[in-house]
Amino acid sequence: MEITWIIGNGFDLNCGLKSSYQDFIEKYWKKKAVASNQEKLEQAANKGGLLEVELWSDVEEEMGRITQVFATETIAEYETIFSEMLALLIDYLKIQEETISATNLVERNVAEFYNSVTGYQKRLAPTDQDKVPNHLGSENNTYNFISLNYTTLIDSFVDAAKGKYNPFARRGSYTDKVSGVFHIHGYADMEGAPIFGVGGKSQISNTDLATDHEFCELWIKESQNEIAGNHRTSEFKSLVNRTNVFVLYGCSLGVTDEYLLCEIGRRMKQNTSVVIVILDYELPSRTAPDRAPFVRRRREVIDTFIRRANISESNREIYEKRIVVASSKTYFKFLKDNSGGTNG
Repeated sequence: MEITWIIGNGFDLNCGLKSSYQDFIEKYWKKKAVASNQEKLEQAANKGGLLEVELWSDVEEEMGRITQVFATETIAEYETIFSEMLALLIDYLKIQEETISATNLVERNVAEFYNSVTGYQKRLAPTDQDKVPNHLGSENNTYNFISLNYTTLIDSFVDAAKGKYNPFARRGSYTDKVSGVFHIHGYADMEGAPIFGVGGKSQISNTDLATDHEFCELWIKESQNEIAGNHRTSEFKSLVNRTNVFVLYGCSLGVTDEYLLCEIGRRMKQNTSVVIVILDYELPSRTAPDRAPFVRRRREVIDTFIRRANISESNREIYEKRIVVASSKTYFKFLKDNSGGTNG
């Protein structure tokens, strides 16, 4: 059985990295070297619209909306603004990542990472455990990791766990293994710029640009991988088609990653035993006296996933039984140092 973890920015934030969009714009908007482009960007974003969003997925969605204030003949200006923004982001993340290196991954944190990954099912509520195939101890398992981040912090944890636990897990005659981390959007130190943009033509508000082949190749994520000359999109699809259980951690389920979630939805349609576990940071306690907030938030997450995964409402009940929403706070409970980073 193959269990695939999809890791979003919530993982880096949990480790203490200042990798949120709000952290970044504190640097971007104060950098005098880009003052002219900053003014153009603020004007295009309705006098600061980009300053108000919180998630990276919101930023990418806003990129699609902003196209409506550009004409085809002025699109070079748009490209300059966001190319510059991406270059600054890469530099910023490199500095942030240096604050938490693999040498700072203390034994306790590596063990917690390992236990969260291999024992994810046991950390779910009993009724949620019933929805997940009981594969622990009954067959050989492979743990995969797909990162949506531009950092390689998750790689450091995976490598440390592989070094500490070899084989990755052994249960009687069954042996588990772990694959490397697959960066669908690239990463900061990777040759060539990471993938940054919208998820599809429908997210480009400017109808002329939405039909402009060159523009779409440059700014639609799936096309960017092809332009970069890599096989990441096809490799992602191959990995999805092998997966039996998906575990999403620190992911916003944003519209610009819809093309990825559609692949997961397609896999769920092809194989009726495939389950998705969504670990949500904002999920309230299910054991509180007032359970209404938990019910509402869980419903919101399920609704968002079904919509993003292109699952028909007419088949909703069939798929909803295979979607588990649980709190992310019981996973990766790392020991932190005084600065907020992973303790070293």
